[in-house]
Amino acid sequence: MLSLNDFFLSESSKKLLNKWIKEDYKKKPLCICGKSGLGKTSLAKCIFKDYKTINIDTDFIKVDKDLKEYIDMSLGKKNICMMFNKSNQKKEYKSILFDDIHIIGGLDKTLFKNIMNWTKTYKNRYENHPIIFILLDTSIIKKSFKEIIDNSYLFELKYSENNFYKLVTKLLKSEKIIISLNHIQNLLKKSGKNISNIKSNIE
Repeated sequence: MLSLNDFFLSESSKKLLNKWIKEDYKKKPLCICGKSGLGKTSLAKCIFKDYKTINIDTDFIKVDKDLKEYIDMSLGKKNICMMFNKSNQKKEYKSILFDDIHIIGGLDKTLFKNIMNWTKTYKNRYENHPIIFILLDTSIIKKSFKEIIDNSYLFELKYSENNFYKLVTKLLKSEKIIISLNHIQNLLKKSGKNISNIKSNIE
């Protein structure tokens, strides 16, 4: 499992993210934005490492379930120990990750609308559950995402070319994929510097 130190973040950025997952998540969700394939989802999973996560992404389009009902039911499935052991209560709460919302908007207008409506009603009711939204950097200026942007801590993920190369190397190593430096360079070119495409190109 990668740590925040593996993402070549500034000290101020790491401080912000650590503070958010420790306490500020109760005030607002986090919105991670950045170019496609930079590792936004990997960063979100790293932040949520101590939580069981409910994932709402393009795969949810195939699920014939009401979004709000699905989230409520998933959050309701708490470990029985949680009722009796308050010291572990924080870690028993679940996190919610909304990934690739911009893609969902293009594939399923109804689900996208339901997500936007959900973001207007979650306050207070879900304050114990950290929530992260993932968007492309080009989406943050669009009116359709205004509700998320206005009510979240916005965090932009970006790297220098050298640090991006190092991150890809660490991600491959964490997946126990060992390849040569030249192979990595070729993969980066072939994948359009998109981490999401690298594994498929290896296969």
